[in-house]
Amino acid sequence: MSKVATALTGQYIGTAANASRTLLEALLARNSTAFPEWVALRTLATQGPFTQETFEKFLVDGLAVAPAAVPSLIAELEVKDLITQDADAHVVPTRQGQALYDKLLGAIAEITEQVYGDLDPADLDATHRVLEHVAQRAKTLIAA
Repeated sequence: MSKVATALTGQYIGTAANASRTLLEALLARNSTAFPEWVALRTLATQGPFTQETFEKFLVDGLAVAPAAVPSLIAELEVKDLITQDADAHVVPTRQGQALYDKLLGAIAEITEQVYGDLDPADLDATHRVLEHVAQRAKTLIAA
């Protein structure tokens, strides 16, 4: 095994991911938002609108939410008045949902600046490329 391969392992990647997730979870908790709710809002705000069926499929595929849990997640978002269906029966964020998304996105941007702001952009670009390559290799091995 090469020196580079032993220098970067899933443990280091996991440690960084867990630390980042902990920061995000703390922010979400302060805003009474569960992680799946955040992902659903982010998805709608950046990729929506979706039909109900497509949205549910995305939540299962993208979040690894058990299919049986999706209806309760969607119901919770509706009860909190964060999502609704538009006139074309597409799932969309409500004004309140969009406002929460915008608030969280701004806070995440501030945290991101504190974590990554003084890192060399070339290092960040290289890290991005390496992590994408690692993820693709892992997916290939999983599929095999």
